[in-house]
Amino acid sequence: MIKGHIPVIWKSEDYLELPESTVKHWEPYGTVPDVFWTVTNQFKLSMPIVGINLYKPGQIIPWHADMYKHYKLENNIADDKQIVRIIVFLHDQMAGHQLWIEDQMCIGNAGAYFGWVNQVEHMAGNVGYEDRHVLQITGVDEDKKYK
Repeated sequence: MIKGHIPVIWKSEDYLELPESTVKHWEPYGTVPDVFWTVTNQFKLSMPIVGINLYKPGQIIPWHADMYKHYKLENNIADDKQIVRIIVFLHDQMAGHQLWIEDQMCIGNAGAYFGWVNQVEHMAGNVGYEDRHVLQITGVDEDKKYK
């Protein structure tokens, strides 16, 4: 599992005041504030796409492994490339906010990030009372720096 912490350079307004059409859409398919591209660039991935994910209370994405089919097709990515998915917590974790990667529950405050390489089982959800916002980054690890 990939994990770490980055400095928080965004404000809550950067993700709370996005139009509904932007949330859950990924660059280059939607629009996210520039500050999230600055965050994304810290991970040094090629062909990155970025999205702000909003999990409302009661929303759960069950166990699955991403196949990146659309991402590979849109970016002409060969199957042997190492695709990385990074999830950055945009605010401090609250009761009921969950991200599991394999058998590990990911816990952290704003700026904590967690991720995986290629197809790894994970799940995310919000069984709490407050909205959960995360930054989702997908890209290719050309240098194979992530394991």
